Amino acid sequence: MTATRKLLGTHWPHLVVVVFVLLSQAKVLFTDHTYFYRDVGRAALPVIEEARQGADGSTDLFPGWTHHLSHGRPLLANPGYAWFHPANLVYLVLPTEHAFDLFMVLLMILAGVSMTALARSLGCSPPSALVAGLAFLLGGYVVSATNLLPTLAGVASAPLTLLAALRLGDRGPSWRRCAALALALALQAVGGQPEPLLLTAALGFAWSLWRADGARRLHVLLCWIGSGAWALALAAPQVLPATVLAGRSLRSLGFTTEGLLYNSLHPGRLAWMAWPGLGGHPMHVLGNGFPGAELTDTGTPYFISLYLGFSCLVLGLFALVRGDRLGEAVRGRWLLVGASVLAVLLMLGSHLPGLPALVEAVPLLMPFRYPVKFFLVPALVVPILAGWGLETIRRLQPKIAWLPVLAVVAVLVDFISSHVFHVPSTSRRDDWSTPRIKTVMEEDAAETGLKNWDWRVHHHRDGSNWAPRVPFYMLEESDRHLLERRMLMPATAAQADLRHAFERTGDLLDFVDYFTLARALLTEEAPVVARALGDSGVRYVISPRDDLEEPSQGGLRRIHILGGTVGLANRTGYLHRVETFRPRVRLVGGWERGDVKAVVDRYRGLLPARQSIVLSDEEEDRDDLPGFTSHDLPCGNATIVSEEHDSLVVELVAERPCLLFVTDTHAPGWSATLDDEPVPLLRANHAFRAVVVPTPGPHVVKMSYRTPGLWQGATASLIGLLLVGFAAWRGRDEAAAEDSPSALADADPAAVADGHDDAVETGL
Repeated sequence: MTATRKLLGTHWPHLVVVVFVLLSQAKVLFTDHTYFYRDVGRAALPVIEEARQGADGSTDLFPGWTHHLSHGRPLLANPGYAWFHPANLVYLVLPTEHAFDLFMVLLMILAGVSMTALARSLGCSPPSALVAGLAFLLGGYVVSATNLLPTLAGVASAPLTLLAALRLGDRGPSWRRCAALALALALQAVGGQPEPLLLTAALGFAWSLWRADGARRLHVLLCWIGSGAWALALAAPQVLPATVLAGRSLRSLGFTTEGLLYNSLHPGRLAWMAWPGLGGHPMHVLGNGFPGAELTDTGTPYFISLYLGFSCLVLGLFALVRGDRLGEAVRGRWLLVGASVLAVLLMLGSHLPGLPALVEAVPLLMPFRYPVKFFLVPALVVPILAGWGLETIRRLQPKIAWLPVLAVVAVLVDFISSHVFHVPSTSRRDDWSTPRIKTVMEEDAAETGLKNWDWRVHHHRDGSNWAPRVPFYMLEESDRHLLERRMLMPATAAQADLRHAFERTGDLLDFVDYFTLARALLTEEAPVVARALGDSGVRYVISPRDDLEEPSQGGLRRIHILGGTVGLANRTGYLHRVETFRPRVRLVGGWERGDVKAVVDRYRGLLPARQSIVLSDEEEDRDDLPGFTSHDLPCGNATIVSEEHDSLVVELVAERPCLLFVTDTHAPGWSATLDDEPVPLLRANHAFRAVVVPTPGPHVVKMSYRTPGLWQGATASLIGLLLVGFAAWRGRDEAAAEDSPSALADADPAAVADGHDDAVETGL
C-alpha cells in the first residue's frame, strides 16, 4: 500500500492525462466514429485501411506498396504513414479501423504524458507539471495535428527529446544519456515528418549547451553529434527508403520561393495565439477553403488553430517576472523565450519584410515549406513556462492549498471552451451513394468480362466542394469529408487521376516521371487526355458535374447508368465511361525509343496508332530486345492471376515475340521474372513498366517489389539497438536518482528550502 501511494504521489499527473484523453476521445474509441478531418480522413486513413489488409485477410504490418493510389505508390518508403512508429503494434491485436483510432489516441497520450514528465524534470511539482501537460495536449498545435497523422506522430514525443537534452546539459554526457537522446530523436524520426524533429533538435541542442557548464559544453556538443548519428541508425529502416523515394520524387526538383513561403501566418492573426477568433471566428469557412482558412492568406491552412492558451500565457508571465525563485530549474528560460519570438517572426514568412528576398537568394534559410510550422517552438515553450509560472505562484502563496486545483481547472476550461472543434470525428456509416457507384461500375465491367483489378477509376477533382460550404461541426460537413474520403479510394480499383501528381493536394513524393507525363498531357487538347486515360487502364471517371467543363476532360462521354446521375450528398455526381479503355496489362507488338514528347505525340495521333509503346531513352542500351518485324500483327493475350501489395503475377500466351506492357508505376525496388528467370524491367510510356517476351507460347511474368534501402536500414537499426543495450549495461551503476522524472525537482535547493512540494500535493 505504501509503495502504491508513493507511486501515485509521483505519477498521478500522468494518470490524469491518460484518463482525460480517454474520456475526451470516448466517442471515437467506443462508438462508430473515427477521425476524419483534412489529411487524416482524406488521405492517410483510406490508404492505411486498404494497405493493412493482406491478400489472405491477415494484417500486413509493413506494406511496401499499394496499387490503390494512382498507378501505384510506395508505402513503407513514404514517411507520411509513420509505419515504423511503435504505436503501430496495435494493428496486430485490433481490426484496422479500431487500431487506427487507438493509434491516434496513443499519440495524444504520449504528447500529454511526455510534456508532464519534462515539466517534472524542470522542477515543477505534480500540479504544475499537470498544467504543462494539459497545455501542450490541448494547445493549437496538437489539436491541429490530430488531422495530420505524420505531424502528430512526429511531435507527440518532442518533449522527450527536450527531456533527454535537459539531462545531458545538466548532468553531462554518459552512455546512458546519449542513448536516451538517440532513442528520443529516433522516435521523432520514424514519426514521419522532418520538421518537428529539426525544430525540436535545434531547441534542445541550444538549451542543453546553455545549461551545461563551460568546461562541459564541448563534451555535450560531441554527444549531440554522436547521438544524432545513432538516431539515424535506429531510424534507418524509415530514413533510407524515404531518401531513395524523395530522390525520384517531386521534392527532388526543389521549391520556388513562393512554394517555400506558402502558408505564411497573416500578421493580423498573431493575436489568435492568445485570444482565438479575435476579429473573427477561427473556424470560419472561406469560399471553398477550410475551417481555419483565415489564419493564413492561402485558404488552405496547415493548422486549424494557433491557440496557446490565455491562462497559460498569464502563468508564463509569472515565470518570467518571478521565476528566479525556482533557482537553477529555470536556467535558460530567456533562451526559450527568445527562440519562441524568433519562431513567431519566421511564421510570418512572406509577410516579414526582407525575408522573401533572403530566401530567394539563399533558399536554405527556409529549411522547409510552410513557415507556419515554426509554431512548434512556442507550442513547446509556453506549456513549460506555464508550469514554471504555477510553481512560482505556489511558492509565493504556499498557504493557499486550493490554488493548484484552481489553476488546473482554469486551464481546462480555457482550452475546452476555446477549442469547440476539439478533434473532429464523424461516423463510419456508409449510407450515401458510394456503394451504388461501386456496384454500377462492377456490374458494367462484368458484362465485358473484366475483373476488378483489370480497370481503374479516375476521380475528377476540380477544387469545388461536393456539398454545401458549412461549418465543419455541422453534420453536412462531416458527410462531405467522409464522402470525399470514400470517393478518393473506391474499393473496386485504383484511381488514375492525371491531375493528382501536380495539384496542390497532390503528394510531393509522387514520382517525377509520372508528374512529367501528366503535365505534358494536360497541355494538350481533350482527346489526348481521354486517350491517355483509356490507354492507362482507366475505364470510369467519377465527376461532380453533368458536363465536364474543363477542356482537358471534354473528350470524355457520359453514360446513362441509373439515369445518368447518382446522388452524392447534396449535389449530383456523374459516372462516365472512357470509350478508349484498354486493359491494364496487355501484349504489344513493338517498341520505339523516345521521351515524354514521343508518348504525347502517340496519344495525339501524330505517330501511327500501332500496337507499340515508347521505351525511355534513359534505359541503358540493350542488345536483348528483339527486332519486331511488325507492330500490327496480333500478339496474344495476358491476364492478371494474382495481385498483392508487393507483387503482380501475369499469365500470358504470346503468338510471337512481344512486350508485356503494365500500366503500373515504374519505381525503384521493382523487379521481374519470366518463367522464374530474372529479366530486365523496362520503363515504358515514360512512367510505366514493360517486360520483353522473346519467344511465343505460354509464359508467367511475376513483378515483385522490395522497398529500396529497407534491409540496409534494418541492419543499421539492429546495430543501433545493440549499442543501446551496451549503453544500458554501461549505465547500470549511474545514480539511482537519475531514473526518476522528478530528480531535478527533488534536488532543487529552492524547493528543498521551501519544503512546499508535499503540502501542494496534499492540498490538491
